[in-house]
Amino acid sequence: MEKTELLHTDSDGRKVVLHIELDNAGKEIKRVTYERYPDVRYGYLTALKAAKMILNGKAIKNYYIEALSVEALAEAEKKHKTGEFLPKGSIEINGKKYKGPLLKQAIQLRSCLIGAIELGCSIKAGREHGGLILQGGMKLSAIDPAPTVFFNDVFFNDIVFGGAAEFWHARFIGQSAFFRSRFADGATFRHAIFHKKADFELAKFNALAEFAEATFIREAVFDGASFALESNFNKATFIDDATFKLTKFVGNAHFDYATSLSLNLKDSRFEKLCNMSDLAVGKINLTLAVFAESLKLSSPKQQKDLQSKLETFSVLLQKRKDLMKVKRQARDPKHEFEKASDLNKQIKTLEEWQQSKRGVYSVNFNDPLVQGELVCDFGDLKPSDGSDPRPIIEPHRKKDWDQARKQYAWLKEQFRKRGAYDDEDDAHWWASECARMTTKRWRPLFLFFALAAAINIAFPAWFEFAGGSYVSPGLRFFVDGSAIIISILIAVLLFGFPRSGKWVVSKWIFGYGVRLKNLIATILIVIFGCSGLFWLALSEKKLILKCEPLPFDWGYLNSLYFSVITYATVGYGDVRAIDWAAGLAMVEGLLGIILNAALIVVIFRKLIR
Repeated sequence: MEKTELLHTDSDGRKVVLHIELDNAGKEIKRVTYERYPDVRYGYLTALKAAKMILNGKAIKNYYIEALSVEALAEAEKKHKTGEFLPKGSIEINGKKYKGPLLKQAIQLRSCLIGAIELGCSIKAGREHGGLILQGGMKLSAIDPAPTVFFNDVFFNDIVFGGAAEFWHARFIGQSAFFRSRFADGATFRHAIFHKKADFELAKFNALAEFAEATFIREAVFDGASFALESNFNKATFIDDATFKLTKFVGNAHFDYATSLSLNLKDSRFEKLCNMSDLAVGKINLTLAVFAESLKLSSPKQQKDLQSKLETFSVLLQKRKDLMKVKRQARDPKHEFEKASDLNKQIKTLEEWQQSKRGVYSVNFNDPLVQGELVCDFGDLKPSDGSDPRPIIEPHRKKDWDQARKQYAWLKEQFRKRGAYDDEDDAHWWASECARMTTKRWRPLFLFFALAAAINIAFPAWFEFAGGSYVSPGLRFFVDGSAIIISILIAVLLFGFPRSGKWVVSKWIFGYGVRLKNLIATILIVIFGCSGLFWLALSEKKLILKCEPLPFDWGYLNSLYFSVITYATVGYGDVRAIDWAAGLAMVEGLLGIILNAALIVVIFRKLIR
């Protein structure tokens, strides 16, 4: 008769079951099945038996291991005296000596199920022990026929991996803690899956660190970690927050094709190249980060692949929300505490990211230092692309105009250093736009003086013109005093409504000094607009023609000719304006001086590059 016992249930509800049978001699035979890999049959090892196999240098394959612990290794060594475990050993890494329990043999696991790990610094039954020194390292094979799976929480805190740490395709069902661990040789977590929080805080990687194509379903914490050589996070997936605060990357850092809902690199330092090509990220924080060499940042171009990944994110986050709700309703004391508000914010961010159809949804460039080059296309950071009006620069989105202006100005300088002048102009445009938004909407004191000046001019002019030949004295004032009226209106717009004035003058007329087409369009509007009015003045005899024959046969061309020479401030003297046409000529001449100066600046700015 077979007895069964439920050992574990993973995050997808797949069960690990212990089967106990009696042979003919009445001896128990234990085997384990795992619903995720139904074709694999696992033997059963106690902690002591597993420790004995490890001390003998044997690879453990297709077993369920009750526990891996320092106590079991010490007990097995005491019984069998292999000399492979020293309660008080030491190892030297890069000139620094580490002391503690020392295991000389490598731990080799092939397609195993691990119930508990107590090799690192952990607290159990009110006592604490230090981390184990693994002189031979730890080696987990790739899928053959199934990966090694760690159930419950895994403690590798303060462990020293003297040999290679190979966690190929490993699955961590519970939390995985590598806090303050030391990796003397290569650390490989390729294709590993972390179902709960992965803590690598203050870990030191003295050789190559491989996290390529790893999946972090919950938080990934690398705060204060150090990567002495190259670090590889290519195609890694961070469904929750990934934090690298105060992290030091001495070698090249690669995040190519990685996907993250939130990537925090605040105060991190990159001594060499940081490659974030084709990075898909919801929020990335580069506050006070230092890049000693170049930073390559670009978003993925394949929308289909991006949306597929985001849909996976959405399913997993919603699953977490539903599970959290069920556990709270059941008042399950074992459920991990999580704020519903934080999870709702993540879901909202993800939904907005999906709607934006952008590879990079939000970036915060708050005083980073790039000593090399920022290799980035402003198109990936453009505040709006028509389908989504929300800005990508985080302060711009939050309407923190002063901080947004600083970040666009910083981007402008980075593009200038690299010679990406079109991107520099785009960044300058948005820096100026944010600077305009910091200006006051209107100045009541100036408006009061402008109104007083207008009244002071209007009333004497009204009475002076009252006895003239005009039927309506007001009409003559507005016609003959057009230059004064236009000047007052321009002054009111610029100084009384400074934000609106900058919107009209700085943005649309001058194009913030970088849009040549805006200036040319304005110049053409001024010339042809005034030529139309001068044509009317010609018919009313307000233009006196002092040359014979006329420059052109058609009257409109004569008015256009006068408009051009007035705008250019040439003044041949062959045509003279009187009355209101003279006022219009004054205004056009002043506009010509200003617009021509701006045109020369913009053209030469582009030429000298």
